[in-house]
Amino acid sequence: MTKYLDETGVKTLWAKIKSADNANAQNISTIGGKVEGILTGDNPLVTPTIASASWQVYKNDGTTVVGSPNTAVNISVENGFKVKFTGTWKWASATNKKNPTATSGSWGTALPASNTASSSYTSALLSTSTNISQNITAPQAGLVYKDGKIKGADASAVDTQTCTARVTFGNKIFYGVTTAGTPTDTMISALTGEITTSKTK
Repeated sequence: MTKYLDETGVKTLWAKIKSADNANAQNISTIGGKVEGILTGDNPLVTPTIASASWQVYKNDGTTVVGSPNTAVNISVENGFKVKFTGTWKWASATNKKNPTATSGSWGTALPASNTASSSYTSALLSTSTNISQNITAPQAGLVYKDGKIKGADASAVDTQTCTARVTFGNKIFYGVTTAGTPTDTMISALTGEITTSKTK
């Protein structure tokens, strides 16, 4: 398991290095940004969000529109319909958080500026439960405790955060009471309200 030194721990360790061998410590401190990252430590990566979402529902033919677009991030749709997603995502700089250096996912690899919505993405017609996701990443920095040793974070180690919009398909459940041996579609549709009874309420 990887453990990070906090800011106090890093300062204490660096003070001991300087005290033990000040000349060598001064030489080490000039080696590019690697040591700078070790000295300043690491921060959590900011979290991306879905900036806008629009789900348009279609009949099974994929062309007949059903109602107005749903602007919720996550939606549920009855089996037999199809949907198409259009939306954007964004990230924003925050105190004590680090900014992303790369991105990948449904929107591609173009990283927008802080607090700026990405280009719009439109999915194909969807008929099964689907995630529309975007990842952001940034290199890890600082000292880590790994395999029994304290060392700088691996050059290939990155932190990742993800934002997701999701459509879930399922079967609709009707409830109620009918005396018909073989209920018709009209009877089933009428069962979506309160269960009725002949007893006095």
